[in-house]
Amino acid sequence: MKKILIAFDGSDNAIKSAKKGISIAQAYNADIIVLYVIKKESSSMYVAENSVYGDSPRQLSLMLSNTSPEKAAVEILEKAEELFEDRGLKIKYLIAEGHVANNICSIAEEEQVDLIVMGRRGISSFKKFFLGSTSASVVQAAKTSVLLDH
Repeated sequence: MKKILIAFDGSDNAIKSAKKGISIAQAYNADIIVLYVIKKESSSMYVAENSVYGDSPRQLSLMLSNTSPEKAAVEILEKAEELFEDRGLKIKYLIAEGHVANNICSIAEEEQVDLIVMGRRGISSFKKFFLGSTSASVVQAAKTSVLLDH
């Protein structure tokens, strides 16, 4: 295992799953990509063409405009950065915009990651029946292994 993608949205579940991803990365000396997706409401199938990578959230903030969604994304990745400090791992941060599950899967494929790590959130069974969840969509569409943390 050489590369792990951690989908991070700043929630308690995301923090918990990121910690699992860190443990796995340390065990395998794997690189980590921390991904935050700015959800684009207008198109459920939109996949970002202009994803922004950086070595730190600060570097990302210098490359992005100061709009509310982008500013919030940087703040969330700064929260993630605190988890990764002093771990001796190679970390790359990424902000994408569009459909969350589609972006997770497409970026995982582009980056040739060996594992996607993400939290599993509980949503109402009615909503899940009609809309599905991000984690379920990723599990179904990903071309690599997915670890869902409860």
